[in-house]
Amino acid sequence: MNHSNIHQEPLLHNGVEINPPEETGVFPVVLTSMLPHQRLSEWLAQSGEVVDQYLQSYGAMLFRGFEIAGSSGFNEILPAIFKEQIEYKQRTSPRHAVLGNVYTSTDHPNDQVINMHTESSYGSPWPQRICFFADVPAASGGETPIADVRKMKSFLKEEVIRKFNRKGVLYMRNIMPGVGMSWKEIYQIDNREELEKILTDNNYQVEWVSEDHLRLKWSRPAFRIHPDSGEQVWFNHAFFYSKHLLEEFILEVIPPEDLPFVSYYGDGEEIEKEVIEEIRLAYEKSRIVFPWQKGDVLLLDNMLFAHGRMPFEGERRILVAMGNPVSQSV
Repeated sequence: MNHSNIHQEPLLHNGVEINPPEETGVFPVVLTSMLPHQRLSEWLAQSGEVVDQYLQSYGAMLFRGFEIAGSSGFNEILPAIFKEQIEYKQRTSPRHAVLGNVYTSTDHPNDQVINMHTESSYGSPWPQRICFFADVPAASGGETPIADVRKMKSFLKEEVIRKFNRKGVLYMRNIMPGVGMSWKEIYQIDNREELEKILTDNNYQVEWVSEDHLRLKWSRPAFRIHPDSGEQVWFNHAFFYSKHLLEEFILEVIPPEDLPFVSYYGDGEEIEKEVIEEIRLAYEKSRIVFPWQKGDVLLLDNMLFAHGRMPFEGERRILVAMGNPVSQSV
């Protein structure tokens, strides 16, 4: 990471103290409002170049202490941080729209861990930026851990990196009644012919196992080129969709070809259990966990930072928005 053009000590900019990780010791960049009732939307409108500079260098920014009026206030800041907002399509996680292109971060049960992943790295286009807002932090737990994939990659063996670089990742998804979302909800369309056109245009193998059971297969690179830095970054869902993360009883009753999601090497070879464990440990070693405070806004470069979710108790409402779509050839 090139930090040569970034101040290494706290900087006061338009009433906001900017603390790089060299000062905080635990988090990439923390921006804290030092003025009463300071609106983040107004500060961002004046400081877009500062956000671009720090995000490009560090990949993650946490805004604290600003006045943000719930979901509408969060929605107000989005034009200042996204050149283009993204509607959530090609869905894999249950969530619902709140306002415009603001969504709940996930509607998964609160006792479940959501494993580390980079948003929509299985598809194209994907968001380069993803932004979270802590409208209602959980009473206990519910953190959104993050991990710098540049650091995470350094914990992988060279032979593992070479193999993924050479083969890429093959994804398989089964869409059928009683298991997850319907294809109409996933793709936000009602017409089957339109669905098949979208899928074939994006190089999916389409198989209707039955009238209501759709099986998809598609290959994507395990690494992508970051559009700003030109560096090669780990950007895939090989870990997130691994069958080795599932409970044993699930694998006993559902054959691999019928799992909702499963990942392979790009040529169809199974990804070894020990490789999945190596990836898990790499995320673990790179992971940063912090407790949400009400009103926090977390902005990530989605190609540099993975994220997840910890289990929680009590009410939790973390909102999310995505923008700056990136598309690269498969």
